[in-house]
Amino acid sequence: MHLDLCQPSNTKSEGGNRYFVTFIDGYSGWCELYLLKSKDLVFQAFKEYKNFAERQTGKKIKKLQSDNGREYCNKPFDDYLKQEGIQRRLTTPYTPQQNGVAERMNRTIVEMARCLLIQSKLPTMYWGEAILTANYLRNRSPSRSHQGMTPYELWIGTRPLLRHLRVFGSKAFVLDEGSGRRKLDEKGIEGTLVGYSRTAKAYRIRRNDTGKIIETRDVQIIEKSMLAPREIIPVDIDYNQPHEETREPTQNEEQCDEHLMRPPTIGLRRKPGRPAKGKTGLRGRPAKIFRYVSLSSVASSQENLSENEVPEIKRDDKQRDDVFEQATDDENHGKKRPLDTSLFSKEQDKIHTATAKSRQSFKRPMHEQEFMETEYAVEMAMTADIELEDAIHGAESSEWKRALTDENRSHLEHGT
Repeated sequence: MHLDLCQPSNTKSEGGNRYFVTFIDGYSGWCELYLLKSKDLVFQAFKEYKNFAERQTGKKIKKLQSDNGREYCNKPFDDYLKQEGIQRRLTTPYTPQQNGVAERMNRTIVEMARCLLIQSKLPTMYWGEAILTANYLRNRSPSRSHQGMTPYELWIGTRPLLRHLRVFGSKAFVLDEGSGRRKLDEKGIEGTLVGYSRTAKAYRIRRNDTGKIIETRDVQIIEKSMLAPREIIPVDIDYNQPHEETREPTQNEEQCDEHLMRPPTIGLRRKPGRPAKGKTGLRGRPAKIFRYVSLSSVASSQENLSENEVPEIKRDDKQRDDVFEQATDDENHGKKRPLDTSLFSKEQDKIHTATAKSRQSFKRPMHEQEFMETEYAVEMAMTADIELEDAIHGAESSEWKRALTDENRSHLEHGT
């Protein structure tokens, strides 16, 4: 058998106790706990436990494991152990790990009791009730060292009943059975659940009006109040104020931020052609630099074109190539022809119509790298000086038209 003494708090418990002592059975792990007002009461508690354990199990205590505390190593204690034939086993001075079973048990119980007090918001003076409740629950909890069996099952021989367990600190209403109560008076006394009786099938309830602890069976316990979510208090944050941990960006970070600005993308359309590659100073693939054109400029160019000037173009790749080649020949002769911008809107209508159903069933998410590349391209397009019409009729018109043809063909093939 293992035993140890512990003082969990400097505050006296509600009953005036300062310590508690634990007696742990080495076979089953069953723990008996006694609250003490002073250390010299350990010997009396051991005699009570010895009589209880031997009577309940029908077996005798053979060995007693403890440290070298004076509450264990004294003449009355030694004489009693010799009289009963119990072998004493002590730890080496300043080596508490040799009494690891009792030390681990004390830590487990104290941590459970602390959680119970914090959740219930009870004063620290009720640590005694929390300690007793924690030990009550621990004896009925499965243990890995016993292949998932509970100490109760190994000590008593039957599985424990857990239907009566309630949340510690829950609001409770006790039936007022006083003789002075009138018919129209309140029948319930509000209290708080603080544990379970060791001698009867009853709950231990702390009365909120007097602070006394009573044991009763006629009680209604409301657990929802303890399990309800806590109220979230909004906090006003001034985002204009600098954070305490804010630091000045380095030169490389300023250059990266300058290239990765996120300008608004409303009212812009990406220009045709392959994107250029830009260096951002970051690891990974280089950023793609697209060129964008304002939709307002495209619309104004469409309004200025007459129907006689717009050639008739069918929606096949071969004829589109012929039209672009004809426009290139006209440029070589010094003639500038207007651009049929309606082709882009028609092709876009065809693309949206063909992929409407597929987009409803599947939408590919944009990855972080694609998002950064797109935002970088928009920022570069806003600073570009070239317009759509100038690109088609300029010095690099043949390259722009070839890139536009490849881009539209790729959209049609992949349904994007």
